[in-house]
Amino acid sequence: MIAAIYWSQHADDPVLAAQWHAKYANEPWHSPEMPIGFAVPAGQLGYSVGIFTVCALICLGTLMLRRSVLGFE
Repeated sequence: MIAAIYWSQHADDPVLAAQWHAKYANEPWHSPEMPIGFAVPAGQLGYSVGIFTVCALICLGTLMLRRSVLGFE
């Protein structure tokens, strides 16, 4: 959210726009006439989803174990 607010406030800065276009010039989604903004190039989400799933299962397992051993969460 902070990055999106920053880029919306500085979108008309020509120096920043030139740096932004130079940074993303080789990306397949980039075109020179597009406005600058907060860019998050897509990547693989499999690793992040896997880590989230493992942590969620550990959390739920901990809650179930506490309920069966202590009788409460």
